[in-house]
Amino acid sequence: MDDQHCSVKNMDTIAIAPLHRPGGSNWHERRSFDFVVNGRSLFEMTGAKKHDMCGRFSVDTPDWNRRGLKTFLLEGDSDEGLSVGNFMIFVCPECADLGCGAIICTIGRSSDGFTWSDFAYDNGYGDDMPDYGTYSHIGPFHFPDAQYRQVIAEAANAQQDVTPNA
Repeated sequence: MDDQHCSVKNMDTIAIAPLHRPGGSNWHERRSFDFVVNGRSLFEMTGAKKHDMCGRFSVDTPDWNRRGLKTFLLEGDSDEGLSVGNFMIFVCPECADLGCGAIICTIGRSSDGFTWSDFAYDNGYGDDMPDYGTYSHIGPFHFPDAQYRQVIAEAANAQQDVTPNA
């Protein structure tokens, strides 16, 4: 299927769900968001928890959320250190720096929505980075324009506490 001509019947669904990383004596609490694709947690699909990551959009980082909103709508630059069109979706909960590792994907635009593809783990410096092979079973996902814009705006503009996940 050509990414430039997605039909409605082939569209995926996207939503957000709260993620909670409790704080401790040496780390910060983070209240962020998971992306739920077709009813499945992308945090779980990518194994982001095993890397101690949190969602890109967090109640704790409103300024970064505003920049993220623009980048996820392809109205801004790719994240620093990544190739054009690549964006961090799960990040280090302490600093969100690529050098600590991130789950990334390519975000593209089609006539009727947005596409997420080429999921990988990247740290910006390893000889074997980004690691696309481990994540080759994920995606691509094609999201309807209106739903995608609404969900990304909801994640970026969240100012209230998120309910911790179990």
